[in-house]
Amino acid sequence: MPFFKEQKDNLEFQFEKPNVNFLVDEQSEAVRLYKLLKKLDFSEFYRRYPDKGAVAYRPEVLFGVLILSALEGVLSSRAIEKRCGRDVYYIYFTEYRKPDHSTIARFLKKFRKEIFGLLPQLISIAKENKISSFNSIAIDGSKFQSSSSKKHSMRMQSLEKEEEIIVRKMKKLMNLVEENDKKENRDEKKLKRLEAEKKKLEQRKQKVEASKTELAKRQESIREKEKRENHQINIEEPDARMMKEINSNGYNVQLSVDSQSEIIVSVSVEPDRSDNHQFSKQHQNIEKILGEDKQREYIADGGYISSETIDYVEDKEVNAYINDSKEIKIIPEPERLLERGKIITSEFFIYSKEDNEYICPNQRRLKEVSSGVYESEDCRECIIKHLCARKRDVRRITRTEFTERNQQMREKIKQSPEKMNQRKVVERVFGNIKWNLGFRRFTRKNFEGASIEIMMLVLALNLKKLEQFLLFLSRILLVKYQKNNYMSWGISILN
Repeated sequence: MPFFKEQKDNLEFQFEKPNVNFLVDEQSEAVRLYKLLKKLDFSEFYRRYPDKGAVAYRPEVLFGVLILSALEGVLSSRAIEKRCGRDVYYIYFTEYRKPDHSTIARFLKKFRKEIFGLLPQLISIAKENKISSFNSIAIDGSKFQSSSSKKHSMRMQSLEKEEEIIVRKMKKLMNLVEENDKKENRDEKKLKRLEAEKKKLEQRKQKVEASKTELAKRQESIREKEKRENHQINIEEPDARMMKEINSNGYNVQLSVDSQSEIIVSVSVEPDRSDNHQFSKQHQNIEKILGEDKQREYIADGGYISSETIDYVEDKEVNAYINDSKEIKIIPEPERLLERGKIITSEFFIYSKEDNEYICPNQRRLKEVSSGVYESEDCRECIIKHLCARKRDVRRITRTEFTERNQQMREKIKQSPEKMNQRKVVERVFGNIKWNLGFRRFTRKNFEGASIEIMMLVLALNLKKLEQFLLFLSRILLVKYQKNNYMSWGISILN
């Protein structure tokens, strides 16, 4: 059987490089993305380039390469460098040029502000093509692991011990340097090595001191003594916090997604473990990009419900639907609660506005004994007393202003229960990022690194969505055009 002759060992090229236009199909994703990138305004990027200097890569070329890699869940600059030398789509963008990893990393660091400015441009393109009206926005958050491991996290006591160890090591190094200087033939190689070790220890000491100062500030805001003493800080990445959901240091990534088109409107990276304080920030970011609209709906889950959020919603007159995850729709029977074996909270009590009283799961009534305070009858013979009124003979419930306002939000959601289904669009986007793209951990440190990485993923997903929508619209227009031509051709024959 004959085989093809191998030409790999020949050092000289047997043929010229083919034209990049012949490398990929005209209808391929890379070509369509390239045409869409041409619609974006990169003038802010070009203003940052100096008039003098060596030949530089065009910003849309490097940005296009980063978009292709982000769609594959790859954000490492070294991995992108390898793809630029062997992947046809990357070669199509770079035209056989091979940007190295330092060029890609410098581009992300230098043009961080300009890259963030591309998101409003994509939203404008979606509006111009009437892809969505952006009348309904869903908000949610998810935890992503930070670049630094949790093994770098320390308590205050551990930081003090680490500082003592560093001081002892530095003294030993100084003694070794003095001994080396006393020798007639001083070992220069050893001296350089000792100086390098000393420099590393000094840098480590500075990190420890800065971490101690930051940790002391954080501890001042923690009320409980046990939590205050056990609070940790990551030396390598102080911005990252310990997240129980991922059992590691990480960040809380907030996304605001259009419920109609699934286009991401806003994104931010936050250190807070909960979403209680995030609604106002997301709302302000969305209003800056989309413009003010009192009729626009904002949908969020129970993690965002708080007195701060409700105050903001009422003050700014936001049309919000914030689901209360604590609400219990069907109250179980006392026997079921015994099997459950957990503490019975006030959510298991039904409030009657007409009678101004609460009814417990065992059908006992709680009357108002003082302003906003409700107490039951004698609960000593109740079978679920040890789960309900554990420290008293009666059960007491306090009804605050927040309870009233939270109840109003519940009634609003009950009038439009379908709104909560629209919230799932954010979960689909997070699922796409974590499972399809495989992105669960940041590769760059601190807020700056984490925010630019998640922004690149957001821009890549939005570009892909826009490209799919525009392709769909162009096919519809083509079908309509062909249909009109056939109709005019048939009429001409009949005439």
